[in-house]
Amino acid sequence: MRVAIVGAGIAGGSLAWFLRERLGERGRIDVYEASERVGGRLRAVSLGGTQFEAGGKHIHERNRCIGSFVDRLGLDRQSVGHGDAGRIGVWDGDRFAVTTSPSKPVTLFRLLSRYGLSPRRARNRTRAVADRFDDIYDHPGTAFATPTALLGSVGLADLQSQSGHEYLTDSGVDPQFVNELIAGTTRTIYGQDPALNAFACLTALTGMGGDTYTLGLSNATLCDRLFTAAEATVRTETPVERVTLGPDGARLTASTGSRDYDAVCLATPAESAGIELSGVTQPAGYGDREISELSVAYVAGRLDPEAFGEQSPEDVPGVVVTSADSTAGFVHLRDVSERAGRPAYKLTTQGGATPELLDSLFATIDETAEVSWRAFPRLDPESPTPPFRLADGLYYVNAMESIVSTMETQAIAARSVANLVVRDR
Repeated sequence: MRVAIVGAGIAGGSLAWFLRERLGERGRIDVYEASERVGGRLRAVSLGGTQFEAGGKHIHERNRCIGSFVDRLGLDRQSVGHGDAGRIGVWDGDRFAVTTSPSKPVTLFRLLSRYGLSPRRARNRTRAVADRFDDIYDHPGTAFATPTALLGSVGLADLQSQSGHEYLTDSGVDPQFVNELIAGTTRTIYGQDPALNAFACLTALTGMGGDTYTLGLSNATLCDRLFTAAEATVRTETPVERVTLGPDGARLTASTGSRDYDAVCLATPAESAGIELSGVTQPAGYGDREISELSVAYVAGRLDPEAFGEQSPEDVPGVVVTSADSTAGFVHLRDVSERAGRPAYKLTTQGGATPELLDSLFATIDETAEVSWRAFPRLDPESPTPPFRLADGLYYVNAMESIVSTMETQAIAARSVANLVVRDR
């Protein structure tokens, strides 16, 4: 069986792994990647010789698919301690609405004073949804036709059609808590406010809590190892121009020529791939999603404490998130000085780290390294969601990102697409 995968990110790497598991030696897997590198939106940047992740960094212990890859590939897990983040402050552009403290009792008092029992209610709702989603691992061989069917199998499809703000406030969570700390989380993860769908909102909250780990190497390396383990042939700098469906399969036309396949699997956002599809009616939600743009800059330099109304850089929380109504020109600021070995910060923005923004935040700047990309689809409630199976012989892993976007959910979507490919043939 001949299968083509378009896109060499975590979705493509996961799909190659699952296809090889299901096909054994009776399959040929070719991977087409338009850029010069493997990893997709997983990539690292260098600041003074130190590597930092610009995309996803931490892996949650609940992520069983990614965790299985890590363990079976023999990669090391490096635990991330709960105290690594330091103090957290919610910035509205003029002041800190609330800050945590190194003292847990002090933090608890501040949260109770401002939000009452809302933090506990939000945590309980998040845990309940995460526990229910864990049931998806009981369906390793199921070929879900759509992302909605995948969520429906564990009773969570209704979270796709309501906003996180609506879901949480209906659950008794104070709107002020949603607009401040919850918004700080969703904006950090997705660059979007809690108006995004409830499933994505609660997934972001799950990712910010509990036990996490890193690999000690670039997450893009995980993709490379997956392709190697799957014995896939990876062609970088080979953009795909067209996929034509016929009665005997699909013809893929790339910059290097055309090849025939039994199945073509798109593992990259249609909005950025620019691939012409022939012989198939494109469903709603395919290729017409609004995409959010994010920029991540690592800045070596000294923070200007007066930008945050403080006397010294040490008075500024190590993690600064922004509220839903923030007038700040950035989304998230994190102190990474310990790892950099000098004063340094990770700055996430939606419009790029402009000279004006950098001048407003930093007293001195020694070096910067920035990556900008079209990061995630707008995760609005009730947005059209394309299916995993676009037509006989044509599949779309990235359909999952119409509802939620994480390394783990991309891997779960890839598993379902691999099941579809094998089932259909």
